[in-house]
Amino acid sequence: MPSDCLPPAPPTPPGCDFVIHTASPFALGVSRRDVRSKLIDPAVRGVENVLGSVNRTPTVRRVVLTSSIAATTSTRTEHGVDRPVDETCWNGTASESWLPYSYSKTLAERRAWELSRQQFRWSLVTVLPGFVLGPFLGCSHSGESVGLLRRLVHGWIFWPAAPNMGFAHVDIRDVAAAHCLAMVTPKASGRYLAVSGGTRIRRMTAALASLYPGGRIRPAFLVAPCWLVWLLAPLFGMGRDTVSSSWGPAPAFATRRAAEELGMRSWLPLEASLYDMVEDMAGKGMVRHPLPAARRRRDGGGGGRAAGKEAGGEARGLAPAGVEEVAAEHRD
Repeated sequence: MPSDCLPPAPPTPPGCDFVIHTASPFALGVSRRDVRSKLIDPAVRGVENVLGSVNRTPTVRRVVLTSSIAATTSTRTEHGVDRPVDETCWNGTASESWLPYSYSKTLAERRAWELSRQQFRWSLVTVLPGFVLGPFLGCSHSGESVGLLRRLVHGWIFWPAAPNMGFAHVDIRDVAAAHCLAMVTPKASGRYLAVSGGTRIRRMTAALASLYPGGRIRPAFLVAPCWLVWLLAPLFGMGRDTVSSSWGPAPAFATRRAAEELGMRSWLPLEASLYDMVEDMAGKGMVRHPLPAARRRRDGGGGGRAAGKEAGGEARGLAPAGVEEVAAEHRD
């Protein structure tokens, strides 16, 4: 059910057993004067409002909250150079003036755990996804993932040079599965990282170029200077702190808990997420397809589905499925 983050949440439907709270603003280029009103207040008060509604509904026995890997770390070395980030890690460096999105997610999740400890009827489980890619519901042009894919598909913005910015990614369908499993798995508890792997923007241009050979997207072969990317970041709707914190390889994340306790033993590869997201956005008229129409008719599209199968299994579609079917898919 839809719920605005700021006004009091509507009552949870009578007889409801589970609540999944997914709403929180994700924006990397918010001005400092708007950080509290556009990021922190909606994130923290949204948690308070939803959990307040849960407390007024006696049938609810579990809440699943969408947090973020941003609540675990700001940089690759925050918790040690060689230590993979795991569920015990909390972001201790973000602030209202530096990486405010990460700060808002950290505050919101901490507030959720604080409220959870004040009662004993319902349990809280949090899912912490990486940068989410893949086909999505609706046709909204807003969102950081959509914005990045639009720039990549344009073909010239990240050519011949791309920023050396690294981040952890995950497919939206794996995120949905993780939420469903966190909801229905009786022994699920605590935090679960949802990360497929790490990538850099330069690698993404190469992956898209290989998925659509002969198309508009060309692989970047140079690294854009950090000082130049930092200087131009606001023109692309990105904070300069995001450039500084993500320059270089992405942090390594340990997803053992999700594998052992939720059955999330495999994750869709980057190529499958990119291909399905591009095809989805092109089908909705949100981007121009990377291949000319004549080439698509002849070849039947790009090579993304083959790449997806080779890298990690056939991509799952968006056809409606019950919670138990989603859970069983990952347990098998």
